[in-house]
Amino acid sequence: MMKFKHLFDNRDLAHMLLAYWDHDRDKLNVMNHFRISANAVYPFAGENGVHYLRFAPNSEKCKMHIQAELDFLQYLNKNGYAAVQPVPSKSGLLLVEAPTPWGTYYTAAFEAAPGKQITALPYSGELFYGYGQALARLHLLSQEYAPADEYRRPDWRGRMDWIDHTLSQYPANPAALKEAILLRRFFETLPVTTSNYGLVHYDFELDNVFYDPQTRQYTPIDFDDSFYSWFLVDIEQAVDSIQDELDPETAPNAIDHFLAGYRSIKDIDETLHPYWHILRRSASLFAYVRVLRSAHQRWKNEPEWMIGLRAKLDNLIEQISTYWGTPLL
Repeated sequence: MMKFKHLFDNRDLAHMLLAYWDHDRDKLNVMNHFRISANAVYPFAGENGVHYLRFAPNSEKCKMHIQAELDFLQYLNKNGYAAVQPVPSKSGLLLVEAPTPWGTYYTAAFEAAPGKQITALPYSGELFYGYGQALARLHLLSQEYAPADEYRRPDWRGRMDWIDHTLSQYPANPAALKEAILLRRFFETLPVTTSNYGLVHYDFELDNVFYDPQTRQYTPIDFDDSFYSWFLVDIEQAVDSIQDELDPETAPNAIDHFLAGYRSIKDIDETLHPYWHILRRSASLFAYVRVLRSAHQRWKNEPEWMIGLRAKLDNLIEQISTYWGTPLL
């Protein structure tokens, strides 16, 4: 999540950045269906249907990390994997660094994913079996991916460095500092092989994967958080998403089908299976640090949506911080 001061709808800024792409000026009303969190995302009418403009200030993002994300998406497409694809700007660039009255912004545009989010589809074992297969195919391609050094996403050490740095910059829960130390020490002990480690999506959750029943194609979106880690991270996140989104009676069957689908394509490193709960703790700490950074600054007379968001995030932190600093194993 970006800092709260960047979460406001700024339509003038969106229109200024959209001008770098071909679009239908008579259909700007589609931009009303925007969302702003880790990035600002506005739909727009492109030449071939709806596209999505994504942007964030350069204080929030690393240019090389965005370029690495776009490079990976192109690699997946060239290898027959249906990940959402970037749309070139008028000048042919996939990533535009744009000076604006509000500062410099990194901007990209993406095609719309075909089909519907898995969360919007009726449950079936076949649907979740294919969901698992889609993640396994992504991991197989990730194993073979060899980007140039300047186009590399961060690894788990880089993420832990960011966590440590952020915790040192803001008043943080002391238990979070201890949790970060425990997690780093633990990850240092995990085995790294070509089959269990690579570039993970990190957000391969039900609302980030689209399915088209006509083509039977799964299309993941939002690779913005991808980083190098153990593939089990993606599996754990997906399982956690299933548990959150489905009712308690359906979720166990969905998880079984998901894991069976994954294993039909790629083996799961069973030696890491006992550590699923530690991966969940790592994800919770990362979420806390993002919130800590985003919500630190406060203002008088904040709008109602911001007050509500703070309350929601405070409740989240209370839930995930209960076990910080306790032994991992």
